[in-house]
Amino acid sequence: MTCPNATAPVNIVNNPDLICDLKCDYRFKYPNSSLNVANRGDYLSLKTDVSNTPPVTYNSNKYEVSEMRLYQPSLHDYSGKKADAELIIIHNNVSSQGNLLVCVPVVNGSSNPESLSIFDTLISEVSKTANSPGSKTTVNIPTFSIDKFIPRKPYYSYTGTLPYSPCNGEYDYVVFSKDNDAVISLSNSAYLALKKIITANVYESKKNNKGVYFNENGPSTLTGSGKGDIYMECLPTGNEGESLVPLAKSSEQMFSMGTVKNMFKNNLFLQVLIGILLILGLTKLGTWLLAQLTSDNGQNGGVKIKSGGMRSGGMKIRGGLNKSVKNLFTRRGV
Repeated sequence: MTCPNATAPVNIVNNPDLICDLKCDYRFKYPNSSLNVANRGDYLSLKTDVSNTPPVTYNSNKYEVSEMRLYQPSLHDYSGKKADAELIIIHNNVSSQGNLLVCVPVVNGSSNPESLSIFDTLISEVSKTANSPGSKTTVNIPTFSIDKFIPRKPYYSYTGTLPYSPCNGEYDYVVFSKDNDAVISLSNSAYLALKKIITANVYESKKNNKGVYFNENGPSTLTGSGKGDIYMECLPTGNEGESLVPLAKSSEQMFSMGTVKNMFKNNLFLQVLIGILLILGLTKLGTWLLAQLTSDNGQNGGVKIKSGGMRSGGMKIRGGLNKSVKNLFTRRGV
């Protein structure tokens, strides 16, 4: 499926331009819940019980879960390749506008036994009772929580449109990457069953000019009531107070023309500082050149005086020097 004006999903690669801590801070504590599943034809819609308190904070804003969607294959690309499936957890901001999408790649394998067991139970039940578009079912899995779907790994973040139709709006994204082994698993039998239950939907990756950021710390558990929580860290800030720190790069990348150009373009203080240093340098150079020219003229004059004779020329030079020294001390008040 193609949305011409969409800015999501994107291709997640392992070399983002910036890391982001505060504005990309994702904390969660999802409660236990049952699962209400609806077959939408090209994805499974999963809804959990309503939570009494918002289970998520992102950039210090509170969010509640509205829906989860399971697509196959993944909507995002990872280094140019699709994952077997992708779970998208859609959150609504409880105090203002704006939604958060947490996206987790799903792979056919056994790297995450806990999620593998959940998907086996879920897809087995759906294949029996909700295997056609429009059908619904309820799945009860003891002690199930969305917590078990969230990798404790670094993640990427960006802002873009909805990744699926109608491909509009502006949403915050938290995206885990299979390149970092930040995945959840389903068994081969569950994967084959899923492909029979919902149709494949291939979304093209989009170019996002706002950039993709990297949070190397990963998510953390939400503690306390969330009232009066203060998140503070002394770091350089970018647009809208965003905490941005350049990601460590090789020396070749650090001093590339593109990197240097961006540094000058986006840093007003650096531009002013370089301008002042250039002015001081040019002033110093001009003073030195003037002194050299004056010195050369004095030496040329000495040669002319000397041409009148060794003795008399020497006397004139000494007289000239004595007179210059006398004038110097007179000007200084000595």
